Amino acid sequence: MTRSSLSRIGGALLAAALACAPRAALGQERPQDADEDVEVPPEPGAGTPRPPAPDWRSGTFLLSAGAGYLAPLGSVATGIEAGERVSGGLSVNGALGFGLSRHTSFQIQGTYGWFSGAEACPRCTGNSLSVGLGLTYHLVQGIAFDPWGSVGVGYRTMNIAVPMTAGGVEVLSGGGRYHGIDFARVAFGGDFYPHPVFGIGPYVEGAFGSYRIRPVASEPSIYAFVQVGLRIVLDPLRGGRVTPQRVTARAY
Repeated sequence: MTRSSLSRIGGALLAAALACAPRAALGQERPQDADEDVEVPPEPGAGTPRPPAPDWRSGTFLLSAGAGYLAPLGSVATGIEAGERVSGGLSVNGALGFGLSRHTSFQIQGTYGWFSGAEACPRCTGNSLSVGLGLTYHLVQGIAFDPWGSVGVGYRTMNIAVPMTAGGVEVLSGGGRYHGIDFARVAFGGDFYPHPVFGIGPYVEGAFGSYRIRPVASEPSIYAFVQVGLRIVLDPLRGGRVTPQRVTARAY
């Protein structure tokens, strides 16, 4: 092959390469700008965002009634312990609540208890009545179990009946009616709802205060009451807010 033939072949190859170069450049992808926002697809299993659960508590009334064991502690007067005159006994209680938000409700509550004699005074008897206001915080809403906590204040009156001698003198001092203020009442419990408007559950409550009016001369003293029991809850408007969930079948 002559030198002129090689020159012609080389020129032809060079011309073909130059003709194909622009096409190859156009076939390449345009590099992405580093500053351009990139939409990242959702991770598998991340789910679809959903709106908050319906509020079933705001604007609804809640009724409760319970029974339990109520024990008096602390002093009724200077040098006189409540446990020296009476011992714990049966108690009944009730409350009316109104929902302020999905987790908080305002309530009016009352408790009445009966007491039997203590070891130091077997023939003594007594009773206690308390009424008060408070706020209840419900940890969750919309499920079958409703754990809650409550704080409040109130008024309390307690009567202690002490036996008397033939001359009308009390065998022991400390009898009469006392009036005081529950400056702290704390309760915890949990209600299980087998039906949307009906619940039942245990509770424990402690109340602390001071008797301001006493039948005997005494310095102010601190008393306490501890109560445990079971309560029934009626939430008549809750059932109207519970709507059945529509289930949509998907084809995969």
